[in-house]
Amino acid sequence: MIAAAAMFSACQSGNKSTDESQEKRLLFVTEIDEDEEDDVTIITSPDGRICLYSRNNAAHDAVMGWSVLYDIKDKDSVYTYEGLPDWAGEPSSIIRIHNLPHPKRCLYLFDAYFRISGAYGYRSYVTYELKGHELKRVNLWKDGDHLFDEMGFEYNIPDYYFRFARSLDYEYMYMWDEENELFYYPLLEPDSYLLTDKFACYRWTGKCLQPTGDTVCNPRLYAPLRDYAVCLQHTDCGYVQARVDSMPDGRLRYTAWDRGVSVLTEPNIILYGERVGNEFWFYNPPTYTYVVTIEDTPEVRLYHSTEPGQLGELYGTYSED
Repeated sequence: MIAAAAMFSACQSGNKSTDESQEKRLLFVTEIDEDEEDDVTIITSPDGRICLYSRNNAAHDAVMGWSVLYDIKDKDSVYTYEGLPDWAGEPSSIIRIHNLPHPKRCLYLFDAYFRISGAYGYRSYVTYELKGHELKRVNLWKDGDHLFDEMGFEYNIPDYYFRFARSLDYEYMYMWDEENELFYYPLLEPDSYLLTDKFACYRWTGKCLQPTGDTVCNPRLYAPLRDYAVCLQHTDCGYVQARVDSMPDGRLRYTAWDRGVSVLTEPNIILYGERVGNEFWFYNPPTYTYVVTIEDTPEVRLYHSTEPGQLGELYGTYSED
């Protein structure tokens, strides 16, 4: 954990700190050094005024507890605090901090994560205001006639990992479009903990995050593909990344790119098909069929037949090593 201590030091470079703040940081680093099962993430706000440290106590496999320390830079001084203010229950790990633009106020959107158990997590988006050198929760999320300081949801971690994050990473879970001042809030399948890769859209008005009423597909996806009902799978298979979408008309759609290529670009292939047993079948007439298996680490199998409508012989397989 020497690296962690170095990052703490680097984050304070050039700033004056009170003795009390320095002691808090040193104690925090010392405690991490003494526990090899601990980890720490360090997040800085885009304007550089907040530097936040989340400590993960992974002593238990299923449940992760967190503790938080953060610095506030105010002019040439740094103030250090333990625990985020106005936080009900156990603290979360802060993944990112976004600035919400305002001509006079310092407003922020915190992306927070808490692992409830081995299978379930809670993701929330919390709004804060920096007043002088103190953070305060502020109600900036609009829902009907009311304003709230947090929007969040519980989700199935393994499902999201194997269907999306294994290929795309967790940054695709939501999106803050800074240029257009739009927030894309993740939507779950009805009465479930499964994410759909569809989003409710909120516009920053300068006073609040106001719902537009629009439900949209992933804005990071190639635009002509943003017409699906639910994404069933986006996965890496060998040197291919393959995506299976359920379409509004009931058909299934297969798209594929080379692995590592941005999905904002045009895919190499687009096919349509159906579910057959525990597989997705996609037809490339007259003789080829692409089969995507339904499992945590799927395979894509290519079959060739001289008779249309027949699966034929296995021509090739794309799978993880």
